[in-house]
Amino acid sequence: MTSEDYKKSFENTYNKFKNKKPYYKLMVKKLKSKEMLELIYKIEEINKDFNNFVKHSEKQKGEIQKIAEEEVIKDMLPVLDSFEKAFKCKENNFEEFKEGSKLIKKQLSEVIGG
Repeated sequence: MTSEDYKKSFENTYNKFKNKKPYYKLMVKKLKSKEMLELIYKIEEINKDFNNFVKHSEKQKGEIQKIAEEEVIKDMLPVLDSFEKAFKCKENNFEEFKEGSKLIKKQLSEVIGG
């Protein structure tokens, strides 16, 4: 609602009650203030801006989370490849398996530690 809409709304209310009982006249005098209408308009605008900010922030948060998840998956792919190599290792070659496990641990530490 624009300030013009508020002014028209006020004028309609004022005209409706201007010849009524004194209580209504008092109410209209309180509402008559131009500053009051402007404040109402500003409050509405601030409320809209805040709601837009919240929506935008939530959208950004989701996008950042998605990017972070993609990065973690991308960083984990070499570790998964190393696991596959370790499982293809011959069963009787324990030293090779042990060395591969150390390398996998190092890779995981690098991914987790940054």
